[in-house]
Amino acid sequence: VLSNDQVLTGTRSGQLVLWDIPSCNRTGSLTENGQQAHRDRITDVKLSPDKQFLVSASADGTAKVWDANTKELISKLTGHKREITCACISTNQLVATGSKDQTICLWRLQTGQNASTMPIGMVPIDLHVAAHNRTIVAIGDNNERQLLMLRIVAIQR
Repeated sequence: VLSNDQVLTGTRSGQLVLWDIPSCNRTGSLTENGQQAHRDRITDVKLSPDKQFLVSASADGTAKVWDANTKELISKLTGHKREITCACISTNQLVATGSKDQTICLWRLQTGQNASTMPIGMVPIDLHVAAHNRTIVAIGDNNERQLLMLRIVAIQR
Protein backbone atom coordinates (compact mmCIF):
# COMPACT_ATOMS: atom_id res chain seq x y z
CA VAL A 1 0.00 0.00 0.00
CA LEU A 2 1.47 3.34 -1.07
CA SER A 3 -1.10 5.56 0.62
CA ASN A 4 -4.60 5.39 2.07
CA ASP A 5 -6.06 5.19 -1.42
CA GLN A 6 -3.33 3.68 -3.62
CA VAL A 7 -1.74 0.24 -3.89
CA LEU A 8 1.00 -1.16 -6.15
CA THR A 9 0.95 -4.76 -7.41
CA GLY A 10 3.40 -6.82 -9.44
CA THR A 11 2.31 -9.12 -12.26
CA ARG A 12 3.53 -12.38 -13.77
CA SER A 13 4.43 -10.52 -16.94
CA GLY A 14 6.73 -8.06 -15.12
CA GLN A 15 4.44 -5.05 -14.79
CA LEU A 16 4.13 -2.85 -11.70
CA VAL A 17 0.52 -1.66 -11.65
CA LEU A 18 -0.94 1.22 -9.61
CA TRP A 19 -4.52 0.88 -8.34
CA ASP A 20 -6.98 3.29 -6.76
CA ILE A 21 -8.33 1.49 -3.70
CA PRO A 22 -11.75 3.20 -3.38
CA SER A 23 -12.70 2.65 -7.03
CA CYS A 24 -10.66 -0.56 -7.62
CA ASN A 25 -9.51 1.00 -10.91
CA ARG A 26 -6.07 0.73 -12.45
CA THR A 27 -4.52 4.21 -12.48
CA GLY A 28 -1.11 3.63 -14.07
CA SER A 29 2.11 1.68 -13.99
CA LEU A 30 5.78 2.13 -13.23
CA THR A 31 7.94 1.97 -16.34
CA GLU A 32 11.57 2.20 -17.35
CA ASN A 33 11.98 4.39 -20.43
CA GLY A 34 8.40 3.63 -21.47
CA GLN A 35 8.91 -0.14 -21.15
CA GLN A 36 7.33 -2.31 -18.48
CA ALA A 37 9.20 -2.51 -15.18
CA HIS A 38 10.71 -6.01 -15.58
CA ARG A 39 11.16 -8.68 -18.28
CA ASP A 40 9.80 -11.52 -16.12
CA ARG A 41 7.40 -12.00 -13.20
CA ILE A 42 7.57 -9.73 -10.16
CA THR A 43 8.53 -11.74 -7.09
CA ASP A 44 8.42 -9.00 -4.43
CA VAL A 45 7.55 -5.33 -3.96
CA LYS A 46 8.37 -3.46 -0.75
CA LEU A 47 8.01 0.12 0.45
CA SER A 48 10.80 1.74 2.48
CA PRO A 49 10.08 2.50 6.16
CA ASP A 50 9.92 6.25 5.38
CA LYS A 51 7.57 5.56 2.43
CA GLN A 52 9.88 7.47 0.06
CA PHE A 53 11.17 4.50 -1.98
CA LEU A 54 9.96 1.23 -3.47
CA VAL A 55 11.97 -1.81 -4.45
CA SER A 56 10.73 -4.38 -6.97
CA ALA A 57 12.34 -7.80 -7.38
CA SER A 58 11.95 -10.03 -10.40
CA ALA A 59 12.59 -13.47 -11.82
CA ASP A 60 14.56 -11.64 -14.54
CA GLY A 61 17.43 -11.41 -12.02
CA THR A 62 17.12 -7.68 -11.37
CA ALA A 63 15.73 -5.49 -8.65
CA LYS A 64 14.81 -1.86 -9.19
CA VAL A 65 14.51 1.06 -6.80
CA TRP A 66 11.76 3.61 -7.50
CA ASP A 67 10.85 6.99 -6.06
CA ALA A 68 7.51 6.31 -4.33
CA ASN A 69 6.25 9.85 -4.97
CA THR A 70 7.27 10.49 -8.59
CA LYS A 71 7.27 6.79 -9.61
CA GLU A 72 10.60 7.38 -11.41
CA LEU A 73 13.32 4.72 -11.56
CA ILE A 74 16.26 5.57 -9.27
CA SER A 75 18.55 2.57 -9.72
CA LYS A 76 18.74 -0.89 -11.25
CA LEU A 77 20.38 -3.61 -9.16
CA THR A 78 22.13 -6.33 -11.16
CA GLY A 79 24.60 -8.99 -10.08
CA HIS A 80 22.68 -12.01 -8.82
CA LYS A 81 23.23 -15.15 -10.89
CA ARG A 82 19.62 -16.36 -10.66
CA GLU A 83 16.15 -14.93 -10.07
CA ILE A 84 15.68 -12.52 -7.20
CA THR A 85 13.11 -13.88 -4.76
CA CYS A 86 12.79 -11.06 -2.21
CA ALA A 87 13.94 -7.57 -1.29
CA CYS A 88 13.68 -4.88 1.36
CA ILE A 89 14.90 -1.35 2.10
CA SER A 90 16.48 -0.16 5.35
CA THR A 91 16.11 3.28 6.89
CA ASN A 92 19.78 4.02 6.17
CA GLN A 93 19.31 3.71 2.40
CA LEU A 94 20.56 0.18 1.87
CA VAL A 95 18.60 -2.31 -0.21
CA ALA A 96 18.84 -6.04 0.51
CA THR A 97 17.99 -8.62 -2.16
CA GLY A 98 17.80 -12.40 -1.88
CA SER A 99 18.15 -14.81 -4.76
CA LYS A 100 17.85 -18.42 -5.85
CA ASP A 101 21.65 -18.26 -6.15
CA GLN A 102 21.52 -18.58 -2.32
CA THR A 103 23.01 -15.16 -1.64
CA ILE A 104 21.85 -11.92 -0.09
CA CYS A 105 23.25 -8.74 -1.63
CA LEU A 106 23.31 -5.30 -0.06
CA TRP A 107 23.14 -2.30 -2.38
CA ARG A 108 23.40 1.45 -2.02
CA LEU A 109 19.92 2.77 -2.78
CA GLN A 110 20.84 5.91 -4.75
CA THR A 111 23.67 4.49 -6.89
CA GLY A 112 22.77 0.81 -7.22
CA GLN A 113 26.34 -0.07 -6.22
CA ASN A 114 26.82 -3.47 -4.58
CA ALA A 115 28.04 -2.99 -1.00
CA SER A 116 28.25 -6.65 0.01
CA THR A 117 27.33 -10.17 -1.12
CA MET A 118 26.72 -12.87 1.49
CA PRO A 119 26.32 -16.58 0.66
CA ILE A 120 23.68 -18.07 2.98
CA GLY A 121 23.34 -21.70 1.85
CA MET A 122 19.60 -21.54 1.21
CA VAL A 123 17.10 -19.72 -0.97
CA PRO A 124 15.71 -16.67 0.88
CA ILE A 125 11.96 -16.28 0.44
CA ASP A 126 11.46 -13.11 2.51
CA LEU A 127 13.71 -10.36 3.88
CA HIS A 128 13.28 -7.68 6.52
CA VAL A 129 15.73 -5.24 8.08
CA ALA A 130 15.44 -4.82 11.84
CA ALA A 131 14.63 -1.29 13.00
CA HIS A 132 18.16 -0.62 14.20
CA ASN A 133 19.52 -1.38 10.67
CA ARG A 134 22.14 -3.84 11.84
CA THR A 135 20.34 -7.13 11.29
CA ILE A 136 18.76 -8.64 8.20
CA VAL A 137 16.09 -11.19 9.01
CA ALA A 138 15.80 -13.74 6.21
CA ILE A 139 13.26 -16.52 5.94
CA GLY A 140 14.92 -19.25 3.94
CA ASP A 141 13.93 -22.46 2.25
CA ASN A 142 16.16 -25.53 2.16
CA ASN A 143 13.23 -27.97 2.14
CA GLU A 144 12.33 -26.83 5.64
CA ARG A 145 11.52 -23.26 6.59
CA GLN A 146 14.36 -21.65 8.49
CA LEU A 147 14.89 -18.25 10.05
CA LEU A 148 18.31 -16.73 9.50
CA MET A 149 19.56 -13.50 11.03
CA LEU A 150 22.59 -11.85 9.45
CA ARG A 151 24.40 -9.01 11.15
CA ILE A 152 25.38 -6.06 8.97
CA VAL A 153 28.78 -4.86 10.08
CA ALA A 154 30.26 -1.44 9.33
CA ILE A 155 29.02 -0.89 5.81
CA GLN A 156 30.34 2.41 4.52
CA ARG A 157 27.80 4.67 2.88
